[in-house]
Amino acid sequence: MSRSIYAIISNARTSYYQTENFGSLIGLLSLLEEVHTAKERVPSLLGSNAERLVLYSKERFPFCPSGYYRLFQPLEPGLYLEQLQQFSEQSTEERQFILDYDSNRLSVKMWLGTRLINLCGPLDDIISAYSGALRNKNTRYPYLNKNAFAAELERICEVITLKPEQDNEQMSGMNLQL
Repeated sequence: MSRSIYAIISNARTSYYQTENFGSLIGLLSLLEEVHTAKERVPSLLGSNAERLVLYSKERFPFCPSGYYRLFQPLEPGLYLEQLQQFSEQSTEERQFILDYDSNRLSVKMWLGTRLINLCGPLDDIISAYSGALRNKNTRYPYLNKNAFAAELERICEVITLKPEQDNEQMSGMNLQL
C-alpha cells in the first residue's frame, strides 16, 4: 500500500491529508482506538480526537513536533480532489477515508478487485467493534479476532458498491480484506 487519502471533519472544518505506507482499515482503527482511549489514560490531555490524531508520528508516537515526521501529511484541497479523482478511476490498493467527527461517521472507499466499494457507519461504534474484537494471546500481544470484527461491522455498517463489475448492486458479506 503506497498511499491513502483522508478528509477529516471536525468543528465544521474539513482538513485533507495523505499517508504513505499506512492506510489499511485495521491499521487506522488501531490508531483511532488509541486516540479514542487516550483521554481515559491521560485525563489532562487537551484537544479533540481529530487534533490529536493528526499529530501522531510515522513511528506512532502520540505527538510529533515536526510536520515532516508526522504520519498525516496535509494536502491542499485541489490536490486532494485530484488524487480522489485518480483513485476513483482505476483499481488500486490505496484507500480514501472520511472521518467526520462532527457527525460521528467513518467512511472508507476501497477497491475490491474491479469493484469500488464504500463502507460507512458510526465512528464510535466501529471503534468499539474493533476494541471488542481484540483478544489477548498473553498480556503483551493482542490480536484481532477478524471473524468477530467482520460480523460486528456487517451489523453496524452499510457497504455499497460504487463501481460494480456489471450492475449497481448492494454488496453483501464482509470480505473486505481487512
